[in-house]
Amino acid sequence: MAISMFRVQSVFSHLHSKTNRYPIKDMNKLKIPWVGYILLGSALFSIGAVWNKAPILFYDSINYITDGLNGRYVSIRMVTYPLFVKITSFSGLSLWGTLLAQNLMLSFLLWRMQIDLTKKVTVAGFMLICALSALVFGGTWIQSQIMADAMTPVCVLSFILILLPSTRTLSYELMIWATFAISALSHASHLIILSLAFITITAMSRFVRTPQFAFQIKKTGGILVAIFLLSPLINKAATGDFIPVQSSQPHLLARLIETGIIDRLLSEKCGEKKYIFCANKPIPETEANDFLWGNHGMMRGNTYRNVDNPEYAIVIRDSFRYYPMAIFLADLRSFFSQLVHYKLGDRLNTIEMREQILFIIMYDPLGFAAFSKAKQIEGKLHFTWPNRLLITSFVLMFLILLSRRFRETLLKDKRKYWAFMILVVYVISNAAVCASLSNVRDRYQARVVWLLPTLLFLLSFEVMSEIQIRALTKRSGV
Repeated sequence: MAISMFRVQSVFSHLHSKTNRYPIKDMNKLKIPWVGYILLGSALFSIGAVWNKAPILFYDSINYITDGLNGRYVSIRMVTYPLFVKITSFSGLSLWGTLLAQNLMLSFLLWRMQIDLTKKVTVAGFMLICALSALVFGGTWIQSQIMADAMTPVCVLSFILILLPSTRTLSYELMIWATFAISALSHASHLIILSLAFITITAMSRFVRTPQFAFQIKKTGGILVAIFLLSPLINKAATGDFIPVQSSQPHLLARLIETGIIDRLLSEKCGEKKYIFCANKPIPETEANDFLWGNHGMMRGNTYRNVDNPEYAIVIRDSFRYYPMAIFLADLRSFFSQLVHYKLGDRLNTIEMREQILFIIMYDPLGFAAFSKAKQIEGKLHFTWPNRLLITSFVLMFLILLSRRFRETLLKDKRKYWAFMILVVYVISNAAVCASLSNVRDRYQARVVWLLPTLLFLLSFEVMSEIQIRALTKRSGV
């Protein structure tokens, strides 16, 4: 183990020296404006879409795009991301605009993160971080999608930057707040995850006697409250209704059916109560998406099509009334399962997905040829190697964390320590919320886990430099 840790430290020290002394003909001496860094990073995170020959689409992508371009919004989704797609695609002129916009936001935050945490940024160093993050850790496969999931990394990075004390100028602060607001309002799950993560971090901060950090807690709480207040106003302007997201009874029913709770309720209570499902019981433990969207699913027009039926509320209410512990244990099992489900490419290469893409071509006239020739629509979008690289990056990450010298150096700077801890809390909160409110899906956790090795590698630049200086000082006998 000691030999392995020495090799890991040597590799990082070598990379650090290469990117700070004489990389690529003194690339670090190049003086480029901050916009240049952002464009370089954005290009690297778009490589997945370039390789696919078009932005990557998921089932929900179709809804986001059509909702935004048609101006018809549904109550189960927030309007922010569809509006974002409409504006950044220039009302459907090209979805490449949307892809570029969300990657510019992510690249800006990574650049700002490197400045705030390491107090310096170089061209070669920033390119190396973005290249590893996009190509080795798998970030490009998330950021190349037209999905609200692509805004999740933007949300968590801006959340970290807002929480940590900083000497940033007001202009940079406002830019970070704006990206945080847009990304947080892109999906309802973001607001719930942020709330859970913020409560957890607030409790943890009680153990840190740092007045500045306490001030950031208050400021972040104020921003979160402002975002919660802003949400209904945006929804009112777009739809005429103040309620941003209405609970979907069919989705919650599907979740309870999947866990077996509904089958237990009907088996034990149908004799004394007349539930809507008593005469036609759903198949026990049917997978949630099959129940909703299968050939005879609730959303496909069978006897349970009326999603506003008040009898559904009675079934849901009694499920929580009679079996709260069973629901809690089912959610707990789902949480632990979700933590380790993070494979890239979840359902992106299915036949059904390729059929769905055909519907979106009409909304992107300039990208028609690109979509028709995309690897995804040809069934050639495979993720074997990206997933192997992601797993390898986690092995490397754990090896680095096992290093005592690395941990000691990291713990000296509370900002670095808390940056990593905030990300860990967010990743855990993401698994808890998604597993409880939806079902276990690789794509839920894949959208954030690649940030763990990214942030650790970013922090390692300065940490490994200090370790290298110590080693040289010890050898020289100073």
